[in-house]
Amino acid sequence: TCALLALHRGGFAIASELATWVAGQQPDGGFTTYPDTPALVRSLDYRVPDVSGWTQSHPCVSALAYFLLQTVAPDEHAAARRHLEAYLTQFPRPDDRWPAYW
Repeated sequence: TCALLALHRGGFAIASELATWVAGQQPDGGFTTYPDTPALVRSLDYRVPDVSGWTQSHPCVSALAYFLLQTVAPDEHAAARRHLEAYLTQFPRPDDRWPAYW
């Protein structure tokens, strides 16, 4: 997410990469730190078999995803943005902040 934002701000075209990234949106509407559980476990040399905390949606990761979509492609990926908005509005807090996983 941050890499795409940096590339965009650097003037690089990222439409193809953004489309691939949007395809990683989870069924609940949120975004994860790592969308591919088997690849993550392999990259950790199988030392950490339970990576579920990194492979499930989190409001903190999803809020950054929303910022990316609004910044980079405000008129594109409307369905993904609506699904993401629905996910994020599930976490109301009196202080207007989302709970963070990290």
